[in-house]
Amino acid sequence: MAQKFLYAWLPYLSILVFFVGSYFQHKSHVFRLTPERRRELREHLDWEVVPLKYGFLVILFGHIIALMIPSAVLSFNGDPLRMVLLEVTGLVFGLGFLTALLSIFFRRWFNPRVRTVANSMDMIMEILLISQVMLGCWTAAVYRWGSSWGASNVSPYLWSILKFQPHLDSVQVLPHVMQLHIITGFIILIVFPFTRFWPQLLLIVFGKSSGPSR
Repeated sequence: MAQKFLYAWLPYLSILVFFVGSYFQHKSHVFRLTPERRRELREHLDWEVVPLKYGFLVILFGHIIALMIPSAVLSFNGDPLRMVLLEVTGLVFGLGFLTALLSIFFRRWFNPRVRTVANSMDMIMEILLISQVMLGCWTAAVYRWGSSWGASNVSPYLWSILKFQPHLDSVQVLPHVMQLHIITGFIILIVFPFTRFWPQLLLIVFGKSSGPSR
């Protein structure tokens, strides 16, 4: 029963909350960043901008490619050297992203000025995202060739969710760390509409400024 809830029901709950909550968030403008808030955010960032920006983009597009065209990933990994290069690249960018997230998280806790503009849901989102990236790095470091079995197992499972025919066997054979990685992703979708952290992160990644204002 627990497996069915986590892998068959939780995905749809998270998607529903994500889209409905995001719609009302957009309509209410509650978490919209003012020009002053944007400037203040950049002022509290230093070296974290680069690993946040490129770590996020590499991890995001890597996951999208593995989901959309898993056959291309498996074909690319047919050469052992290319597979090692892909695994190492993902791990390096993941660790850089994790380090930047941890730096921002501790700054929020220990800098009184920054802490006053962070609500409890922002902190929960940061903890979830840090946990998610840690699980991803753990998988890449301990369970080798995760890009291949991720494309062969995780992609079919996620597609089965979109087809409204959840295929639990694909995910149940995965290591527990990877299963937790998937579950945490669904929880992040649920928390997303109630936090300002994601708009801030997207500002860093896609904003015009590549560094802090001085």
